[in-house]
Amino acid sequence: MSSLARRLVRRRSYRLLLLLAASWSVATILRDKTTGRDQGLAGEKELLRASLEIPAGLLALGLVMGLLVGRRLHGAASTTEMPNPQLQASHRELLALNQITDNAISTLELDELLRVLLGRLSKVIEADAVMIFLHEDGQLRVGACCGPGPPPELVLPVGMGFVGGIAQRLAPAFLASVGTTPLVDPALVGREVRAALGVPLKRAGRLIGVLHVEWRQHRPESARAARLLEITAERCGMAILNAQLYERARAAETAARAAEAAARAAEARLRESRERLALALVASNLGVFDWDVRNNTIIWEGQHAQLFGYQPGEFDGTYAAFERRVHPDDIPEVRRKLEQARLSRSVYAHEYRLVMPAAERWIAARGQFVYEGDEAVRMVGVVYDITERKQTEQERDQLYQEVRESRERLQMLSRQLITTQETERSHLARELHDQVGQYLTAIGINIQAAMKS
Repeated sequence: MSSLARRLVRRRSYRLLLLLAASWSVATILRDKTTGRDQGLAGEKELLRASLEIPAGLLALGLVMGLLVGRRLHGAASTTEMPNPQLQASHRELLALNQITDNAISTLELDELLRVLLGRLSKVIEADAVMIFLHEDGQLRVGACCGPGPPPELVLPVGMGFVGGIAQRLAPAFLASVGTTPLVDPALVGREVRAALGVPLKRAGRLIGVLHVEWRQHRPESARAARLLEITAERCGMAILNAQLYERARAAETAARAAEAAARAAEARLRESRERLALALVASNLGVFDWDVRNNTIIWEGQHAQLFGYQPGEFDGTYAAFERRVHPDDIPEVRRKLEQARLSRSVYAHEYRLVMPAAERWIAARGQFVYEGDEAVRMVGVVYDITERKQTEQERDQLYQEVRESRERLQMLSRQLITTQETERSHLARELHDQVGQYLTAIGINIQAAMKS
């Protein structure tokens, strides 16, 4: 075969392959368009675009063949994909179930989630009542109920009765005839329940609750209802757990906001209290000190710095700066009193003098040590100016001294007066005695002379 012939054969073979590919592409596109599927067509469309290089006659032939093949494929697909009524019913139930669970898990509000879930589920399963028991501290309580009458006030321990058994076994259970089954709870019998179905709500092996369905008439066991309930429980278990976590988080957030508001109120009250204390300290001329014994540093508040003659910010907070203001003669007694109060764990109370640039000032201090075990770590107390009191006491002592000296002088004068009086009295007595004696002697002589005569 010549080279020209070989090229023609290869060219015709290539065009024939393109024609067949285009026919298959057209058939596939028509089939997928009619059945609603439009995925995976990128390769076929590329082949279709490549087939545009084929002559018009061959392309038309390929299109006709593609249409015929497409119709045959579409007819076969329509014949094989046409579901029977049972499959259609199951499909509708699954769609309804998806709608139920999608609507339910779209909210984080637990009450709203349970209400939507139970309301839709009762319609799909055609149940008289649907309840969700939530697990908490080893007990099951009714979290939500969809049915006639108010929700029952049921609290069941895990393992007790029909619902408790489902929670304990973590497996679904069905009761076709409640009246003849000894397992059922008396509470369910009292509510005229004739059939019941329950599945556990769980997540990663953890019990969340029980999804419970009731009928008011005897009902045979239904695999369909059990399957729908299991799917619902599987999809909604995590949603319920998330809603519970959301409620706890919201409660914690509410508590945190309340605590924050309480803290702000307490801070405001503390600020007002500090302001009142500051005013009281200024009005009473009091100073407050906090002595860190371990670090030997002192914090002064109120009028403390002014009382010690320091300008604002001048005091460096050291114990040495405190002693620099104390009178040198009083420092030993101050140290002795502090040590005595520390060892005896008694109240420190002392009065001492300060060396001030202008004049001497008296200070009274009272404080109490704070202990950690046997070690004194802090001391808190107050100081106040008693200079006027000391001056008054000095004036009083001076007056007392003057009065005492005056009294002593008076007593001395009284003694001198008494002595003088006694001396004068003795002198007068002697003079009177002498004169009277002389007079009596003269009278006696005269009487004797008269008697003789």
